[in-house]
Amino acid sequence: MENKLSELQLWMQKAITQQQPIKHQSINTQAVVQSTNKLSATERLGIYQTSYWLRLIDCLTAIYPALEKFTGKELFQLFAEDYLRTHPPTSYTLSELGEYFPAFLKKTKPAETQGVWSDLIIELAEFEYLFGKTYDNEGSEELQLLTSAELLALTPSNLLKHPFQFVPNVLFPEFNYPIKNLFNQLRSKEETDYQNIKPSRTRYCIFRHQYKVRIIELEEGQFQVLQGIYKNPRLEDLLPISTMPEKAQVLAILINFTDLGLFLV
Repeated sequence: MENKLSELQLWMQKAITQQQPIKHQSINTQAVVQSTNKLSATERLGIYQTSYWLRLIDCLTAIYPALEKFTGKELFQLFAEDYLRTHPPTSYTLSELGEYFPAFLKKTKPAETQGVWSDLIIELAEFEYLFGKTYDNEGSEELQLLTSAELLALTPSNLLKHPFQFVPNVLFPEFNYPIKNLFNQLRSKEETDYQNIKPSRTRYCIFRHQYKVRIIELEEGQFQVLQGIYKNPRLEDLLPISTMPEKAQVLAILINFTDLGLFLV
């Protein structure tokens, strides 16, 4: 009995992507793939299976080039293979292939593993994913940015009521290590000595500006103000919060980040 084209297509898709023989009541590898003098039907199918697998690993490497350099190619490939077995691609675009990779690394970290190196792997993966996601997401290029002159032109009363609006897709992540420095060293191909990296709570503001990803390391007061204004867009709601810096310091921070292109009109 002849198989429908749709059945053959589905069989072929599963045979390649699932990396194992597919059971079907009327389809088997020998019936679909012709053997040659040099290769059996299974071996010929295996070429496509291997190519597909290596393509996925290449895509994951393209998403995490700094992480691959930090871990080394062989170890990164082992991480990638384990990840892809539990998180095969489900989206129409492979740009989303690495979305769960940082969480996977954190979840599968052996309980007995101690030391800076394993922690840096996880934080570097988290940081690099946010960098790539920010670059791919919408930025402020087609939008009108607020200027510090416009901000300073507001009367004190209007300034308190002004609703601060951030550029699209701004992020305020926190890390336990100076991960931006490590990330930049790896991207610039500098030699890194991870053993000399000490734990240090770091906070960042990440957004896209003029088609480039801006990563600004924040002091604690800056972090409090920006996160606060993100949740409470008006100063009249923000300033009464007891943990906020003094009003003059808050205004100085907002003017500084207005000049950096963080707010919309």
